[in-house]
Amino acid sequence: MLSYTAQNSDLYVFFEGNEIEDLEKKSVRGQYFNLRDPKISSQIKVSLDDSLSDDVIVSSELDQDGLITNLDLTLFKRKYQSLKEDRDLCLNEGARYIYLVDSSNLDATARKNYEQLKAYKA
Repeated sequence: MLSYTAQNSDLYVFFEGNEIEDLEKKSVRGQYFNLRDPKISSQIKVSLDDSLSDDVIVSSELDQDGLITNLDLTLFKRKYQSLKEDRDLCLNEGARYIYLVDSSNLDATARKNYEQLKAYKA
């Protein structure tokens, strides 16, 4: 799983392989890239919870420079069913959107962004 936050604050999470299916059984961990300095990456964890009152809860830890060092995303289990069936999900979290997508099901722009993240990872 690879992820980043765009300049407009939208969060993009690209699931790889069977990670969407794995999410039903356990938390999925991946790499989060800070685009201010892509050499600096941190961990993202996505998990499910059926007791949430919101569709998604995002929490993060920041370092002294304001860069994310840890990102946790908890998804309401009912929303997971939509992700599993449609292979993508867009959630509104106030001033930003959270895009959860299957990396094998991307449009041209998302594919370009995903390929850039893979290059950062290498």
